[in-house]
Amino acid sequence: TCPSNLTKYEVNGKTMCGRSSYSVANLVPCDSVYYPSQGVEYNSICGRAVGYAYSGGTTCAFYWSHHNPSINNLYVSGVTITRGPSDNRAHVWTYASGYKYAASNGCNCPCAPGGTASPSFVGNNYFCESATKYTPQDQWYTNY
Repeated sequence: TCPSNLTKYEVNGKTMCGRSSYSVANLVPCDSVYYPSQGVEYNSICGRAVGYAYSGGTTCAFYWSHHNPSINNLYVSGVTITRGPSDNRAHVWTYASGYKYAASNGCNCPCAPGGTASPSFVGNNYFCESATKYTPQDQWYTNY
């Protein structure tokens, strides 16, 4: 099952959880999942995330340059892990979904042609990849 604010998708034999809307008009929605520590102290965060992409019109690796670069603003298409209270969060790690990797585009991963660098609070604590070499079609990319 998926956390309550995420939608379950089953595509090409894969089951995944994701945001409820995937369209160009909804480029920047954000769905958060909060896991409270119940006051228990911890010194590591462990987990697993597998990323699938839907269309190129809804993905932009790091788009913070279009907004105020802040951990409290939208800055990535992907999954980000933060820790701490909502008014004082700290970035841990990000998985970013880039647009494509064969031609220059501002929504590409930082290592691809024309890609946007990660925000300073993310630094090098991220992994970014694109589902396709060329302009993505309106479909799920589950072959990674």
